[in-house]
Amino acid sequence: MIDLAKQHTATMESHLTALTAFYGTLTAEQKKVFDAKVMGGEHGPRGMRHGMMHRG
Repeated sequence: MIDLAKQHTATMESHLTALTAFYGTLTAEQKKVFDAKVMGGEHGPRGMRHGMMHRG
């Protein structure tokens, strides 16, 4: 179980590195759109509303 958690953490860190690099290439306007569409704007990440954490 711990090994699986470590593997999951490594995968997430890899995705974060790639996303951070991509985000750094965006213009200010593109970042605004990205934040609103992908990150959910004021409402937080979409995955948190419709993913495993949503129980309603």
